[in-house]
Amino acid sequence: MNDNSNNIKKIIINSTFLYGAEIYRRIVRVALVIFAARLLGDENYGKFAFAMVLVKFFLIFSDAGIHQLLVRELARFKKYQQKYIGNAILIKIVLCLLTSIAIIVIIHLSNKPADVMYTVYYFTVSNIFASFSLVFQSIFQARQKMKYVAYSNMIAISISSIGGIGILLIGGDHVVLAMIFAAGAFVKLCYCIFITLKKFIKIKISYDYDVIKFIFKEGIPIGVNLILATIYTLIDQIMLSYICSDEAVGWYRAAYQFVFTMMVIPNELVKAAFPVLSKYFVTSMDDLKGLFNRLLKFLLLVSISLSTLLFLFSDDLIMLIYGNEYINGAKALRILVWSTGLIFITLIFTNTTRATDRQRFTAKVVLIGTIINIGLNLLLMPRYGVVGAAATTLITELFVFTVHYIYLSGYLFRPPVLRFLPKVILINAVMVLSVYVSRKFGFFISFFLAIFVNVAMIFITSYFNKKEFDFFKNLILRVKNRSRIK
Repeated sequence: MNDNSNNIKKIIINSTFLYGAEIYRRIVRVALVIFAARLLGDENYGKFAFAMVLVKFFLIFSDAGIHQLLVRELARFKKYQQKYIGNAILIKIVLCLLTSIAIIVIIHLSNKPADVMYTVYYFTVSNIFASFSLVFQSIFQARQKMKYVAYSNMIAISISSIGGIGILLIGGDHVVLAMIFAAGAFVKLCYCIFITLKKFIKIKISYDYDVIKFIFKEGIPIGVNLILATIYTLIDQIMLSYICSDEAVGWYRAAYQFVFTMMVIPNELVKAAFPVLSKYFVTSMDDLKGLFNRLLKFLLLVSISLSTLLFLFSDDLIMLIYGNEYINGAKALRILVWSTGLIFITLIFTNTTRATDRQRFTAKVVLIGTIINIGLNLLLMPRYGVVGAAATTLITELFVFTVHYIYLSGYLFRPPVLRFLPKVILINAVMVLSVYVSRKFGFFISFFLAIFVNVAMIFITSYFNKKEFDFFKNLILRVKNRSRIK
């Protein structure tokens, strides 16, 4: 088996671990969200969501692109991993301290109620633990040992979600729920440290001026990109709390949970592929282009199919999962699903620019996108509320997607979106028709019939050719056999 096949096989194996963990994580997290939304009510759930988003918004500064930079560099140069990790930990300590102080100052100046402030404090602790976990997960990811990433994530989600549901059932509030999140993040960090020491390297905090300079020089463009992406992803929820109400945050967060669930597909696939994309950039541009096209073909189909399905059943899903109290979230969901579809594809584009050392371009694009996002939120949110916030997200994602498509076409290779799109449109057009015909039979029959029709049309249109089907089938069989042996 050649090196290219081995690398693709590793992506599938690693994706399998990540998808398994993420599917589990999303299922238990959705269960927690349902319990929290229904038991806390839209106002208190809105407070919980606001605290969570506020802390995530600020603590992205504590990473500064370190995680993705470490993955890229350790995938290329394994012999420097101890030096990189030691200096990265030192940088993290300083950045986490500074961002924590900023969060405390801002929440005190915001005049939020005491329960919101305490919830913010616990989430700050939780996200500090999670931030340090990323340092050690970068080793697992770079060495393509994704099972350790998967296991650590499953530990954290089990404690926070299952424990959180238990707390809510016995009458706990959003403050105690945030405390449980901190406990889960702490155990996750302990596990990551333990695996690093046992399987990989000794941990030694170190100071090397040249290494730190390199991390900041190369990491800041990646970090700026992530920071800005986080801003225009989360700023709408923070602004809703101040411009509209905590109830509006609750409605929007309920809709956004569907986005969170959908994102498991591109996030974990691209996460598994990123080290290989980085390696191909220095070994074979043909292999890089081939892997890029496979990712794009798969994610284009999945993104449009899921977006269409959720658009058609947005009201039914919101009512079924959250209840009448959150029906206003359905309006936002019908818009957010299309922005999420764009994100599926944009993730391939942005990870390719990072893997090919073009992260500065992405940072500039996301900076402009952030400015557009904040400006449109200020313009649309006061008048249109959650609908304005969702529309702003869609416009921003469309901008970032378009500019990256043009850039990749001019400087690397043209993404074959238009080549794959006609069959994708046909597949989903038939699915929409099936929903129109079957609506009278009720939500469940219509929903599952739509999924069946979509899958059937993939085969009928030969969207994936026989060679591609056989390739994935063989890799999946290898994964299963590998799991049995273990």
